[in-house]
Amino acid sequence: MYMIKIITNTYIYLTKQHAFILKSTLLVLIATLYLNRAGYEFENEPYIEGDGFEYVLMTESFYNHLSPDLQKQDILSFKNSLIKENNWDTFLKKEII
Repeated sequence: MYMIKIITNTYIYLTKQHAFILKSTLLVLIATLYLNRAGYEFENEPYIEGDGFEYVLMTESFYNHLSPDLQKQDILSFKNSLIKENNWDTFLKKEII
């Protein structure tokens, strides 16, 4: 017999078989939600949000001159390399740079 505490002074008593079914159901539910989220991420193109541009441009700065100091040439270098791989206008859905 298993005892599961729901809220203060409220318990559910389950047999071993019912506890196994409950655990299995929760595991399947969590796995389904996770795989659904992962599938959504793989279907859509990645898009940088929030501080992502700052980190990408800082990485570009380190690559260009071993310093986190962002310079105009870093932005242009990033933009040129991005244009080679993607379309700049479709990559930036809103004007940030």
